[in-house]
Amino acid sequence: MTDIGTPIPVSVTLGQRAEALAQRSHVADATEQQEIAADFEGIFISMLLKEMRQTVGGDGLFAGDASDTYGGMFDMFLGQHLAAQGGLGIRDMILKYLDYSKT
Repeated sequence: MTDIGTPIPVSVTLGQRAEALAQRSHVADATEQQEIAADFEGIFISMLLKEMRQTVGGDGLFAGDASDTYGGMFDMFLGQHLAAQGGLGIRDMILKYLDYSKT
């Protein structure tokens, strides 16, 4: 993925992040927009999986503090894989929003 500007700070709200993405999209071509949207969806799914995994207690697949790193890596991999396979449709919604915001 190509560099299209400075990173968006973590402290901003989701709405502010969406607006920053829309502003950056005007300098990005269609391929870069698709990469940005796919990356966002992969991260979103990974965070969703992480939160879901934390609600399940006990001796699961990645139980204990030492295995939390493996669980995080698994969440990230699975999130990227699910996003690449179509995901939740977030990528398509972002691309539609970016097309709409250009008009």
